[in-house]
Amino acid sequence: MNTEYPSSTWTTVPLMTLAPSDARNATTSAISCGSVILFRSCSAAKVAYLRDELGFDEAFDYHDGPVREQLQRAAPDGIDVYFDNVGGEQLEAAIATMNLHGRITVCGMISVYNATEPTPAPRNLAQVIGKRLTLRGMLVSDHGDLREAFIADVAPWLADGSIKNQETIFEGLAQAPEAFLAMLRGAGFGKNLVRIAG
Repeated sequence: MNTEYPSSTWTTVPLMTLAPSDARNATTSAISCGSVILFRSCSAAKVAYLRDELGFDEAFDYHDGPVREQLQRAAPDGIDVYFDNVGGEQLEAAIATMNLHGRITVCGMISVYNATEPTPAPRNLAQVIGKRLTLRGMLVSDHGDLREAFIADVAPWLADGSIKNQETIFEGLAQAPEAFLAMLRGAGFGKNLVRIAG
């Protein structure tokens, strides 16, 4: 467990960008640490799955209205920790909703990867100063030294069924482009995989 950022007893953690399979894994970790879990998804079916099957405290579909409004409704007391791999409007909404001394981990910016012009959001970066927020970029490859601790924490959850894998299978190498594009669109549940006959 990373002790560099000590956690409060009760932390509101929005996981606004993960696939449902990752959401399940993150939920298990966060619930074990006593956290309120929020999730932003891309369909009513996924919202229902997150709430009913995975036990999220709150979930919302970003198509249903401005993300900031939905996030602030879901977390009226603000959020303490935010994991982002979307950027743009999502990150702007999180910054607006962060509590004093909140922590943000950024591991991606999928909303701007294909932008042909500079994107305006997040337009509220000045709030980082007043709220004394910590923003940190993260690459999994930086944390190889934590692999054994991760396995020790997660293996029991896999063994007892607390963590379950969800996969959407695309058949044949010819489907690889569609599998990739479907992942970018948020289509399917869990990991999008391509099965290649051996």
